[in-house]
Amino acid sequence: MINPESTATGLYGQLFSEIGDYYDGTREEFAEDLDAQNRIFNMRVQGELEGIPGLEQNAYDLIEEYSSQLGDKFTFTPDEVAALSNFLGRQGARKYFGNVLRDGMSLEEVFPNLYSADVNQANKTPEEYIEEYRLAIKKQGGENSLPMAQAGTEF
Repeated sequence: MINPESTATGLYGQLFSEIGDYYDGTREEFAEDLDAQNRIFNMRVQGELEGIPGLEQNAYDLIEEYSSQLGDKFTFTPDEVAALSNFLGRQGARKYFGNVLRDGMSLEEVFPNLYSADVNQANKTPEEYIEEYRLAIKKQGGENSLPMAQAGTEF
């Protein structure tokens, strides 16, 4: 629940460095506090964290921009686009849709700090991440729908 390479903490990999104004405890306490993780993640989804764009709005913006550019390659629900935005960041999701899916660049070219041979920490690819996300939703017997934290889905 605590990433040693960044401040990513908890079920959703929220950056603890971004949520200090919304949580009074320590990072270790936050890692154990599932109620706080869900509450703050729902705030992130809805765009209620100051200075941080909401994942729901990110999803709709990215869908509007990339679904027509990618045509049949765009097979993502709004929920999955929001999940990718949470996983890669808004700009990272844009690079994934534009540079990787649309332009055919490799993950290593687009994200050398995440997917090159020199990376010390193994990272899921966006495809692996979305596959795991889809399995978690299916296991819950649900369908993708925003906001993700209300479904209790671990990212």
